[in-house]
Amino acid sequence: MKGLLFFLALAAVFASGYAGEYTAAVVEFQPAKSATPSQTIEDNVHEYTVFIENAKREAAQIIVFPEYGLTGMVQDQPERYAVEIPDVGSGPTYSDLNLQRLANAAREHGMYVVVNILEKANDTANKTIYYNTNFVLNNHGKILAKYRKINLFLEPLLTPGAQDQKNTFQTDFNEKFGMFICFDILFYYPSRSTIASGEIKNVIFTTAWFSTVAILQPLNVQHGYAVANRVNLLASNMNNVTAGNGGSGIYGSNGAVLSYYISGLGSSRLLISKVGSNVQQSFRTQGLKGFNTFNGKTELDSYITQERFDSNRFTIRKIELSTGVETVEKVCQKKFCCEFNINAVVPTIEEVYQLVAYDGEDSKESKIRGRIRICALMVCDSRGESCASRSILSTTKFLNISVHTEAKNEKEHFYQPVTLRTKLTPLEPLTQEESINEDIRTINVFTKNNTDIILFGLYGRSSGSTIFISSTLLVFVVVFRTLF
Repeated sequence: MKGLLFFLALAAVFASGYAGEYTAAVVEFQPAKSATPSQTIEDNVHEYTVFIENAKREAAQIIVFPEYGLTGMVQDQPERYAVEIPDVGSGPTYSDLNLQRLANAAREHGMYVVVNILEKANDTANKTIYYNTNFVLNNHGKILAKYRKINLFLEPLLTPGAQDQKNTFQTDFNEKFGMFICFDILFYYPSRSTIASGEIKNVIFTTAWFSTVAILQPLNVQHGYAVANRVNLLASNMNNVTAGNGGSGIYGSNGAVLSYYISGLGSSRLLISKVGSNVQQSFRTQGLKGFNTFNGKTELDSYITQERFDSNRFTIRKIELSTGVETVEKVCQKKFCCEFNINAVVPTIEEVYQLVAYDGEDSKESKIRGRIRICALMVCDSRGESCASRSILSTTKFLNISVHTEAKNEKEHFYQPVTLRTKLTPLEPLTQEESINEDIRTINVFTKNNTDIILFGLYGRSSGSTIFISSTLLVFVVVFRTLF
């Protein structure tokens, strides 16, 4: 009898797919801008329903749409776009026609649907206020969860959400998700607090990310978060190439880049992938609405990125790499030091590399509060004058690279790898390890057998402005001064 029960249990697992696996869809979406705000939302909702239908054909169980996907960026007059979102548990019937259309699509296709929208609500004084809000429709069209963005970025007319709000939900395919929005990923609350208990292994990230060279490129931020926290990440970015928005992906908790899209051409793209601990790369994508065949670097020529990297703040020192010789170097600024161990196969044409270190406040221009630490290896032109330019070909093969540093262990300080190639895609394989001994946190990041590296390492920061010098870390290998 025990053998029969085991066989039946095993058969049930195979009938539903491998345990812990599900099929996810992420949409990089280029919003329509129609004659009126209401028409804009209606037109984009129609496009959403098409994506939902196409995702279902690929057996997707959950689909994620980006921040500001229904409206495009709105920095003034939010009242023209904002709608009321009913409480969790409401539905599947709604008075708002666009919400009803989305609920109908979720119910018809049996899919969980994550949507971002401007929400209007009344405060305790009965005054109308506005939020940047994610809401989740379950596969019956009911509102399963809501989350209001806490860390607003260039959104002066919006109200931040409460720090203690619930931002998790359970699905009937036995996966529990957390979610947050865009700038939130750079703050402990909610990006790390959401997963601190260890219960959440799946994270939804809706964003309208402005690409910034080279540290805050969208794909390296997304991939680094998944690797550092060992979670599955579904990252949906709004596409607006004229403003530098774009770059979406699906990432596994094992560090695999399951699917991604980044382009300099204005387009929407549907990404589909199995997600689970044993799933490897699966670049299954569908193009809708302005889709262009992915041509690699040529398609990225018009991809706009902002440059915010001031080399004058860094301690800089040139190093020499030799084939067959392990390079062990330490670079410091103030009392902050990090150690590099590099084995490389060096090409016959000389390539120039320099180490840099930084310990201090983030730049005012970046509008990111808190202190950072940086140590980096960067590749430059033959004169060492231009660094991180995309015109500099990096052909050195790195057999392995590891970077090691230590920092005071404090709750709201966190660390993640950041990696990038010339095509703006993340680097694999990639590993981050951390250990804590009393009040000291040791961080290591490493990779092996890679070429064409413009960025590799570990990014760390703190959430607040009252941070001690030792509070944050950024370690990365970067081709850094002008990516284009």
